[in-house]
Amino acid sequence: MKIAEVTEAPVVSSWITDITLADDDSVTVALNDGKRYRVEAVGDAVYQQWLNAPSKGRFFHEQIKNN
Repeated sequence: MKIAEVTEAPVVSSWITDITLADDDSVTVALNDGKRYRVEAVGDAVYQQWLNAPSKGRFFHEQIKNN
């Protein structure tokens, strides 16, 4: 059994506490209320943009949600 490699980054956000990129290009987003969401096919380039965005929540709503 292969264990997936992940890149985890704690973030400064009022809504998101952690954004984790898996080796299958999916991202798991941890929210401050304890909920976790998996987003498929994000990829490293978008993950890096997300980490560097001034507002992680705004980036999610404008670039990830509904795409």
